[in-house]
Amino acid sequence: MRTPESVGAIHLVAVDLFPEHQRSAVLCVIEELKKDGEEPAAFFARIEDYSTSYLSRLPDPGPRKADVITRIRRLVRRLAPKRRTAEDNELRPEPADDDRAPPDYVFHLWHESAFQTIPGHVVLGNPGGRCLDFFVDVAANKVTKKLCWQ
Repeated sequence: MRTPESVGAIHLVAVDLFPEHQRSAVLCVIEELKKDGEEPAAFFARIEDYSTSYLSRLPDPGPRKADVITRIRRLVRRLAPKRRTAEDNELRPEPADDDRAPPDYVFHLWHESAFQTIPGHVVLGNPGGRCLDFFVDVAANKVTKKLCWQ
């Protein structure tokens, strides 16, 4: 039987149980889930440093249909006029997605439905389609990428 403890996951809203250096990222993920209309109390999280995660070593899958809008947005940002920053009053281009630093953490978010059992059945994977991976950039204090488990 799969449990949060067996996968090394901590209840997401129990922020005090996470290491102190990860708590700001946990709060960022909670806010992002709320923006998406999800209930953070229904999730458990296992956090990986992105630099040691297997996800950082996966090859780029190349363009997909869903990436067309992202590519158009990048192109618009690159062609957009430069903006003035308040700090130094200099002209700077908007940073392209490719120029941004990689995320600090990968949150593997297990929905509570992944731990429910039905007598006489074995359910593997993401039965409710609600388990997610969130990539968090701590310096920018935001989720930079979201993936749904297959």
